[in-house]
Amino acid sequence: SIAVPALIMFVNFLRLVSVAYMYICVATFTDATMMNGGDGMMNGGGSNGMGMGMGMGQSGEMGCSWMEIVMNLVENRNKIDRQVTKTGDGVLTETKSDDPTTAEWIVKHVGEMKERVESGQCVRMWDPLFAAIFENHEQITLNYEELRTPNGEYTGVRVVENGDNPFATALVQAHAEAVTGFLDPVNGWNNIRSPHEVPSVPSGEAK
Repeated sequence: SIAVPALIMFVNFLRLVSVAYMYICVATFTDATMMNGGDGMMNGGGSNGMGMGMGMGQSGEMGCSWMEIVMNLVENRNKIDRQVTKTGDGVLTETKSDDPTTAEWIVKHVGEMKERVESGQCVRMWDPLFAAIFENHEQITLNYEELRTPNGEYTGVRVVENGDNPFATALVQAHAEAVTGFLDPVNGWNNIRSPHEVPSVPSGEAK
């Protein structure tokens, strides 16, 4: 009868829908995992960039999750002004935005990442450079100052990040270079999804 083939076709259709849904979920999860830190972004390098990747906290004061904030920062990177200076043992950065919302995202992101660096709660574990940074988090010190307008609105942050030994310093500075690419106007998203090499330590300098 016609009913049986129709039923079979309907069942097969449901199976195809289920498979498609599964692939969509996997792809979304993969992108979220890789972004778990996009866009890391806290302490960047060069003349533009931001940092170590977004924290895994729940919705913050602005009602945005960590993923929403990191995506917003990358998507609004044209609104971010970044000054980065490499020092003898790390980096000194100022990350600002004239847009109050973007500036607040910057402040929240940096605060969450400071907590993660101090506790060793890794982001971007699939990325060798970021994994090494968090494996050596006890040798890395991160401090920041919130920047505000006279009327109290956020304008950004000033960050000092140092390594306690040559290898930790190399990690901090390599991270700074990697994050510069995260805010690249053309390849920012591709750079966020790409792994980064762990810097080599000069001969005779222990990790």
